[in-house]
Amino acid sequence: MRRTPQEVAADDEALARICHEAHVALRIGLNDSAEDVHFDAMDAERKEMNVSEIRMWRRGASPAEVHQAWREWMLARGWRYGIIRSSVSMTHPALVDYADLPEEGKVKLHQAQAIVFCHIFPEALSRMIRQHSLLAEISQIADEYDLPG
Repeated sequence: MRRTPQEVAADDEALARICHEAHVALRIGLNDSAEDVHFDAMDAERKEMNVSEIRMWRRGASPAEVHQAWREWMLARGWRYGIIRSSVSMTHPALVDYADLPEEGKVKLHQAQAIVFCHIFPEALSRMIRQHSLLAEISQIADEYDLPG
């Protein structure tokens, strides 16, 4: 069954909300006290950037490409690199090339990519889980970060 453009757009916004809220939860889990708001409290322009990232993931963009698009979007709005994330001084520590991004920033990108992948390709995810390849990778990551797994 073919979906309408309105259905796809609503789906993209729902995925953007899920990815953003997962990002907020990740930051809480990492004891990152930097300011962040929930998806519904964001302004329309920032929500649209989140939705555009979902569209990039759907087209198969890499984490580096999605990060670069976000970085350009932020810089175009007057943000600049800074050690501390602050909406008052408009500084953000992730305004660096993907290669220089701290591991936490890369994890956030991979988290969003996985959420979109799971939504788009649930059968492939199910097959990978059955083959244990994904479970082994998750266990390895959990061991690296000393997480319960």
